Amino acid sequence: MATLTPDYSDLREANLTSLYKLLCKIAAMPSEHVSDEAIRAALKSQGELAKYANQAEGINPTSLNTLKRHSEKWLIGGYATLDAARQLARERLDEHIELSKRTAKRTKKALEEKIQELAIQTRQGKADNLLLAGALRQALQYMRAYAEDSKNPSIIARAHKESRELIEAFSLMKHPVVCVDEVEESSNGS
Repeated sequence: MATLTPDYSDLREANLTSLYKLLCKIAAMPSEHVSDEAIRAALKSQGELAKYANQAEGINPTSLNTLKRHSEKWLIGGYATLDAARQLARERLDEHIELSKRTAKRTKKALEEKIQELAIQTRQGKADNLLLAGALRQALQYMRAYAEDSKNPSIIARAHKESRELIEAFSLMKHPVVCVDEVEESSNGS
């Protein structure tokens, strides 16, 4: 009688997805993770991130090579995407910790520094939005081109319809006015 070995691919994918989502949450809301010493330690290196475990989040430890292999299989952009998310989460957490140390001061100089810092963050956000908008438009052009190449009328119609829907949804957003100098400053500063 043959024994069946269980398929753990769903569990591995869920583990990787949970880890990636946690990194995105940390980057978005670093204040919620400041006191978590385990995640702060895990963000310091690729190897430490692979060893990180958090049962509440559905994250189990693994080897770095396994994490890289699974990332290549289940994440768009592979392990580079996961590592970029790790680095971003670490940067945002460090920025939040540093900012919270400085915001305790209510002097005029501290408040001026805060205003300057927020202005830089705003410019960086506008530049990022501008670059993302360009990337979205490029992706939509590729989607329409691939649909046209298929020569399948239903795929072409669907691609054009979905492209229009995305453009309409995007056009409802307030577009930032970004000077070319701001984009160059932001990309040179990072």
